[in-house]
Amino acid sequence: MIKKTQIIIDLPQGLHARPSAKIVNLLKLYKAKVYVLYGEQECIADSLFNLLSLCIPHKAIVTLKAEGPQADEALKALVDLNRNNYN
Repeated sequence: MIKKTQIIIDLPQGLHARPSAKIVNLLKLYKAKVYVLYGEQECIADSLFNLLSLCIPHKAIVTLKAEGPQADEALKALVDLNRNNYN
C-alpha cells in the first residue's frame, strides 16, 4: 500500500545539497521506496542527483510517497527531519 504526506520546504535556499544528502542517508535506514513529487516532477528519493534535479524552492509544497514494509516509519522520519530544518 502506498502512503502519502505533504511537507513545506522551509529552507531559505530551498532543498539544496546538504538537506538532500540528509534525506538520502536517512532513507538508507528503512525498507521503503520513497518518492518526492514537486509540481509535475517525481523522483525516487534515494539519490542526491534525483532530489537536486527537482529544483525545489523555499516554501514549496512537496508530496512524499512511500511503499514497502517500513513506509510509515520512513515518512515519519522525513517529516521529523523537515520539521527540524534538516538538523
